[in-house]
Amino acid sequence: NYIRGGNNRVILATDGEFAVTEELLRLVEGFASQDILLSVFHFGKGETSRQLLALSQAGKGRFATMTKANTTVNLLREAKSRKKK
Repeated sequence: NYIRGGNNRVILATDGEFAVTEELLRLVEGFASQDILLSVFHFGKGETSRQLLALSQAGKGRFATMTKANTTVNLLREAKSRKKK
């Protein structure tokens, strides 16, 4: 549902249990160059992964570690966010 000039954003909610490869980073960067951004929300109790942060940076999106206290605020903020010019 791509909307030209719209808020074209993918939100990845994860526990962080997957590998971030160079191929995946290139794919995400390619979509980001087409204004399809990727934000990563980490729901795990473990340590935050640098790979997940790198993935959100490649996607020109946001990275957040989610807790019960901040989940609603972060999801609403992300849904309302606009592309930085």
